[in-house]
Amino acid sequence: KSIHPDFFFIAPENGEIKVDVIRELQESISYKAFESPWKIVIIDGAETLNQSAANAFLKTLEEPPEQTILILISSMSGLIPKTILSRCQRVNFSPLPFDKIGKLLENKFSAGETMLISMLSGGRPGWALSNNLIEKRDKLFNEFKSLIDIIGEDLLEGKDSLEEWFEWVHLWLRDIAVLKATVNAALLINQDKEKEIRDISNKAALSDILKLSNTLYNIKNLLRFNLNKKITINHTHFLLKETFADSS
Repeated sequence: KSIHPDFFFIAPENGEIKVDVIRELQESISYKAFESPWKIVIIDGAETLNQSAANAFLKTLEEPPEQTILILISSMSGLIPKTILSRCQRVNFSPLPFDKIGKLLENKFSAGETMLISMLSGGRPGWALSNNLIEKRDKLFNEFKSLIDIIGEDLLEGKDSLEEWFEWVHLWLRDIAVLKATVNAALLINQDKEKEIRDISNKAALSDILKLSNTLYNIKNLLRFNLNKKITINHTHFLLKETFADSS
């Protein structure tokens, strides 16, 4: 929450981190820590540093203030300038194994719910421990089906996080493709949605499902660069309708 005087958290606004934010940070960390031995800086979405911000931050990396830890977080480190990467120590974080997620959920849910939540979380503790994950999945899955079956762009207009919605869609397309390719429901993540997933999978060829999944994954990765929301929604709806158009 950035309420500790020696902790600084920076995230992109409107798809980028601007130089003014970095300059303000540089001034703040130039002073000695107020309460702690160390000052901690977290820059989330470090790949969204614009050119001016990256150049300014490079100076901080070259001559960091004393007793300061700088943490850059990115899922697309290839977009971070090499001059910045070369001055950082890289630490890779992988999703938690299924069994470890299950242990986090012990005594909180029934065995069936624990298994489902563990699979839905994709190894992300934050997702697994969030409130009403199954209910959120159900609501968004119904919206996803509506986007396929009807003119439903308006369903996405009010989304606070399109990026999260695209992550859910990628999960459902994974199950749709698996069922299309193997006809083995035991391999599904959303096993409780087998019938609905099967109905959707019958509307498209496997190659088209995989192509759609790849296209939407790329769109998700571009969302942080401030894509036009209305155009993105309209294009996504068009792709879904085109892929799963009922030929009957």
